[in-house]
Amino acid sequence: MKTFYCLFARNTLTLLLFKSLFLLLLFSFSQAETNMIITRQDQEKEIIIQAGTIFQIQLEEKGGTGYLWEYDTLDNEYFQLLNVETKSIVRKEGYTGNPVIKIWHLKAIKKGTAELTLYYYRPWEDKSKAVDKFHIKLKIM
Repeated sequence: MKTFYCLFARNTLTLLLFKSLFLLLLFSFSQAETNMIITRQDQEKEIIIQAGTIFQIQLEEKGGTGYLWEYDTLDNEYFQLLNVETKSIVRKEGYTGNPVIKIWHLKAIKKGTAELTLYYYRPWEDKSKAVDKFHIKLKIM
């Protein structure tokens, strides 16, 4: 009976350690994912992030209008563009022109201060005809 108890306790301890290690690894990998989501509510804010942080900028576009969010210039000294995607927001089935969310996945790569400005305009028109603008200042630590 004593041998069974020791074997059971050792296996339980091993299982507990394995679960802890698994959760720690899972947490570490999830931290490599997006650490911050910046949205329209962050307009004109100064945001402090750590170098190495992966973040998203999410802005709504009105589908079917031709208007798109595009950044003025991306400062490659401070940011690395990882991906750009568009996700549909279905508000009404069968409705043409449903809004979409445009998502930029970026990584802060260098300490310093940088700004990001995006304009909402039709690509075939000049940026000076933009109907909206999104601007943030990022302080990278």
